[in-house]
Amino acid sequence: MINGPCGGYNRSRCEDPRLECVWIKAFENLKKYGKEKDLFKLKLDSMFKIRDHKPIKRDIREKLKIKDRIYLIYEYVASRDIDPRKLEKDLDHIFSTYDAIDFVQNPGGRPLPDPLSLAVFTKKIYPHKHVGFQITGRDYDRDAITSIVASAVVFNIDSIIATTGDLKFHKEKTYGVWDLDSPRIIYLIRLISDLGRDYSGRKILEKPREILVGASLNPYLDPIEPEIYKLNIKKHAGADFFVTQPIFEPETYTRIMRLYKDLLNENDIPEIIPGISIISDIRIASFLVERSGVKLPSKILEVLKREDFSLIKETNIEFISDLVRKICVNHEKKIFYISTFGDIDMALEIGESIKKMNC
Repeated sequence: MINGPCGGYNRSRCEDPRLECVWIKAFENLKKYGKEKDLFKLKLDSMFKIRDHKPIKRDIREKLKIKDRIYLIYEYVASRDIDPRKLEKDLDHIFSTYDAIDFVQNPGGRPLPDPLSLAVFTKKIYPHKHVGFQITGRDYDRDAITSIVASAVVFNIDSIIATTGDLKFHKEKTYGVWDLDSPRIIYLIRLISDLGRDYSGRKILEKPREILVGASLNPYLDPIEPEIYKLNIKKHAGADFFVTQPIFEPETYTRIMRLYKDLLNENDIPEIIPGISIISDIRIASFLVERSGVKLPSKILEVLKREDFSLIKETNIEFISDLVRKICVNHEKKIFYISTFGDIDMALEIGESIKKMNC
C-alpha cells in the first residue's frame, strides 16, 4: 500500500491489533513539522506506464438524473440459498422501491458469489436500472482486476466501488495479499473505461465506455485527518463519489463535510453518500464496532438486548427514517446507500418510509 493507510487503523494500531500502522506513525511525525500533507499524493508504481491521465470530474447527480427527488441505492448481500430464481424475485422487490443496486464483494473476508456475475444477470433483466458492484484489492492482482473491469464495461455495468479490502481473520491470525491499493484501482478503472487501456498502456477495449467510480470513507477513524487526505487522493485518481461506513448520527456526516473544507481548503466537495445500515442483531453490531470502529446508538443497543425481533425492526425503521430526514434537511442530501445485510423485507419497509419524505 503506497497511498496511505487502509480504512481499518485505530490510532497507531493496524486493523490487526498486533501490528503498528507505519503510515500513522509517519503522519504523526511529519505533523510536528507541518508537512503531513506531503504523504498524501497519488503514487503509481513502475508498472503503470500511463501516468499522466487526468480523469475528468463527473457530476453523479446529473448522471443519475436525480434532480430534487430522493435516490436510494441498495447494497445486496447474496444469501447462501441464492439461485437465479431467488435473485430475480429479490430484484423485483428491490426495484419496486430502490433506484439502484450495488453487489457487495466478500464483506469481512467472507467469500460470496461473484458480484460481477450477479450484476450482469441483473443488468440483463433490468437494462434501464443503475447496477453496480464492489471490487476489492485483497487477493486480486492487477491483471485479474483489469479483466473484471473490462467485463463490466462490455456488459454495460453502471458503477464500481473500489476498496482496498478487509483483512481475513482466522484463529487470531490475519491473511490477505495485495497488489494494488484502492487509489491505484480507481486510476486503473478510469484508464480502462476512459481510454480502453490497461496499466501498461496496452489497448484492451476498442470501445471504452463510461463507468462511475466510487470509493469508501470511514468517518470513525482516529486520527481522522489521514482518511480525509486519502479521500482527496482517490478523488484525483478518478473517484466520482464516496460511500461512508454506516452513519448513526447526523453530526458524524456534518463533521466529515466540515473537515474536508477545513483540511483541504476546498469548497469543491465530492459527492459523499451517507451509508445507512440496520442493526438487527448482536453479530452485526459486533462486526461494525470491532472491524469498522462504528459508534452505535444506545437506543439500538438497548433494544437488541431484549431479543424481540418485531421491536428491533420497528426501532430500526423509526431510527433510520429520522436519521435520513435530518441529513436530508441539514445538507440537502438526496442520495442514500442502504444496507440491511440481506433482509429484503426490512429493506422494503425502510425504503418506502424514506421515499414518503418531503425534504
